[in-house]
Amino acid sequence: RVRAHGRLSPRDLAWMAKSPVIDGIRYRGAKIEEENETSMAANAWYRVTIFEGKNREVRRLFEHCGCIVNRLIRVQYGPFTLGRLEPGDIREIPAREVENFIQGMGA
Repeated sequence: RVRAHGRLSPRDLAWMAKSPVIDGIRYRGAKIEEENETSMAANAWYRVTIFEGKNREVRRLFEHCGCIVNRLIRVQYGPFTLGRLEPGDIREIPAREVENFIQGMGA
């Protein structure tokens, strides 16, 4: 989840989905959905799915479109979701699930 100061236009969302290039770096694209449609608010929440995870990728995509990211919350990493965990809680991932994930990455 991303909270950003500013709003993304439909054109921005389409551009981000199509392997954009920023400062010579090509990103694989991102699926972005606005979570709230409060047009008068200075900040907007978005649900962002990235497919690569380059350094500061989400921030760079948003900044290129004129928005400043002021909050990032990771809720999923590959098949592993945060779910209903509270801050400070942990959940052990079974070794088999981790092995399957690593094998699926081609490692």
